Amino acid sequence: MDVQNNLHTRWLIENAHLITSLTPGDFKSGVILVNAIAYLAEKHQHHPTLTLGYNQLDIRITTHDAGRLTNKDYRLATAIDKLLED
Repeated sequence: MDVQNNLHTRWLIENAHLITSLTPGDFKSGVILVNAIAYLAEKHQHHPTLTLGYNQLDIRITTHDAGRLTNKDYRLATAIDKLLED
C-alpha cells in the first residue's frame, strides 16, 4: 500500500517536511489536540514538531536522521488524519 497516496490534502511537502496547519477552535482544544498527537507520536516512535498558538497548530514531520521524508513520516501523518476524522 502506498502510504503517500492516503494523505489528506491538508498536507504539503516543504523542504523535506510534511507540513500542515490546523485551527482547533481555541487554545484549550489545541492543547488537547497536541496531547492526542503526542500519544500517536509515542506509539509510532516518530516525533513531529508541534507549534501551538492561540488558535493554530502547526505540524512538521520529517525523518531527521535520513534527511528526507520516509514512510515513517507518511504513516504518522496518516494516523493524525485518522485522529482528526473522529
